[in-house]
Amino acid sequence: MAMALTLAACRKENSKPQWDVDLLAPIFRSTLTIRDLAPDSLFEVGPDGFITLIYSDRLFVLDLDTLLAIPDTAIAYDYVWPFGPVNLPAGTTLPTNSDATNFELDGMQLRLVELREGVMDLTLRNQINSVIIGTFSLPGANYQGNVLSVQQTVLAGTPGSPSLATVQRNIGGYRFDLTGPAFNTYNTLATLLNLQLDPNGSGALLTNQDSISAIVAYQGLVPQYAKGYFGQRTVHIGPETSDFRLFDAVIAGAIDLQQVGLRIVVTNGVGADMRVRLAYLRARNSSTGASADLAHPIVTGPININRALDLGWGFQAAIYENLLTESNSNVDQMIELMPDAFDYELDLEVNPLGNISNGNDFLYYDSELEARAELEVPLSVIVTGLTLQQSLPSGELPGSAEAHALMEGELMLHVLNGFPLAADLALEIVNDEGVVWSVLPVTGAVAPGILGADGLVQSAVRSKLTTRLTPAQVDLLYVGGRIRVRTVLNTSDQTQHLRLLDSYRMEVQLTARARYMVNGNE
Repeated sequence: MAMALTLAACRKENSKPQWDVDLLAPIFRSTLTIRDLAPDSLFEVGPDGFITLIYSDRLFVLDLDTLLAIPDTAIAYDYVWPFGPVNLPAGTTLPTNSDATNFELDGMQLRLVELREGVMDLTLRNQINSVIIGTFSLPGANYQGNVLSVQQTVLAGTPGSPSLATVQRNIGGYRFDLTGPAFNTYNTLATLLNLQLDPNGSGALLTNQDSISAIVAYQGLVPQYAKGYFGQRTVHIGPETSDFRLFDAVIAGAIDLQQVGLRIVVTNGVGADMRVRLAYLRARNSSTGASADLAHPIVTGPININRALDLGWGFQAAIYENLLTESNSNVDQMIELMPDAFDYELDLEVNPLGNISNGNDFLYYDSELEARAELEVPLSVIVTGLTLQQSLPSGELPGSAEAHALMEGELMLHVLNGFPLAADLALEIVNDEGVVWSVLPVTGAVAPGILGADGLVQSAVRSKLTTRLTPAQVDLLYVGGRIRVRTVLNTSDQTQHLRLLDSYRMEVQLTARARYMVNGNE
C-alpha cells in the first residue's frame, strides 16, 4: 500500500512568540490498484476485466562461447637451408614452404568459418646474414575476393643473435576454408611461406645452420558463421540458479491458485540437433526454506530439440514447447511457494544421433540455445496472510522546520476498499538499513469489499485505522527515520477462489490530528 508521511521535530531555542495549536490536516491521498503489486507489463486484461498474470524469464542459455570456442593458437613454421655453404645473390627467392595448420576444436570438424573478430600476428625470426622479406599467405582465407597475405621485413641476424620483427593483421571478415590444401579434410588451413633475400642487399652466405622461423599467432577469434560437424558430445550444465522476481514484494503468507500454466519454451538457433536430459527443476523460496521439484515427464524423459534452418543469410530457429498445468504436473504447488529462484541441472547432448547432417551443422554469431519459463496465472486466488512490505519515501516537511514543528499527534487512515481482500496494517519507524527503531501500534483493520452472488465485489467498504505518534517518535522521523508499512492480506472467503478485476480500487487518505508548536523549535 503506497502512502507517504513527512514529519519533523526541532529543538532549537527561539525568541519569537510560541504557542501550541491543534490541527486536523490531510497528509496524503492515494489510490491502490492491482497494478501496484507488480509491474504493469505483467498484467493481461481480458474483455471481461479479469486479470491474467503473465511472467516470462530466462532459465538458461547456451551461446557461442559454450558451443564453439576457438582457442588462441600459435604455430611455428621453420625454414632451414638444407645444403652446405653457398653464396646466394641479393633478391634470391628461397623455395616456398607449403604447410597446413590444424586447429584443435574439442571434437568439432569444421569446414568453413567466417570471422567476426580476430587478429593474426606474424613474427619472423631471422638467423641469416641478410635482410629477409617474408610473405605469409593463407590460400583458403578470402575477403571480398582477396587472399589473406601478410608481408614483413626482418633485419639480418646470426644463429647466435637472431633478429625479430612482428606485424599484426585484423582478420575480422575473412572467410576461412578449413578443408586443407586438397579440400578433403577439416579444421585444417593451407599455408604458404615465401622468403626473399633483400634485392637491395649484398646477398648472403647460407649454411645448414641458418634458418628462418615464422611464428603465426591467432588471437580473439570470434566466428560470424561456422559450418561442419559439431561432434557428438555432452555439455553438463549446473547446478545453476535462475532468479525469479515475481514475488519480490511478498515477505510472508500463502496463496492458493485455481489455475496455473507454465510453458517451457526452448529455442534452438543452432544448426544441430539437441537433446536435453533434465536432472531436476526446483522452485525455491529462500526466505521460508520451502522448495518443490517439478514432477512431469520432461524430467523423467529426454527433451528432443530439432536443429535450426540455415537461410543463407541467417537462421530460422526451431522451437520446442511444453505446457505444464495443475492437471499434468505439480506446477501449481511450485508457484504457490512464491519462489524467488529456480534451481536446475541438466545434460545437453549435441547431435545425439551422430553426423546425420553429413557435415552441414552450422551456427551464426547470434545462434544460441535458450530455455524460458512463461508463466500464465489467471488471478483467481485464495490469499491467506499474504504480507507485503514497503518503506515509505521521506519527503519535504509539512510547512517548514522554521515555522512549524510537530510535537505529537494521532494519524488516521481512511480506506475505501473495493477489493475482496481484508487487510491488517503494521507500522514501524526504520532507518535506511531497515532496522526497526520504533513500532506504531495500529487500531482497526481494512474490511473487504462486499461480494455479490457472482463472487465479484458489488460495493466498496469504508474503514478507519488509527495510530499515535509520541514526541520521541517524531524526533526519530526528523533524524532520518522513515515509516515502513507491512500489509497482511486475506481473501474475504477462505473456501472460494476469487477473481481479481482490473477495475478494483482501494482509496486511501491519511490525516493527522496533531499538536504543533508555532514559531517554536526552529
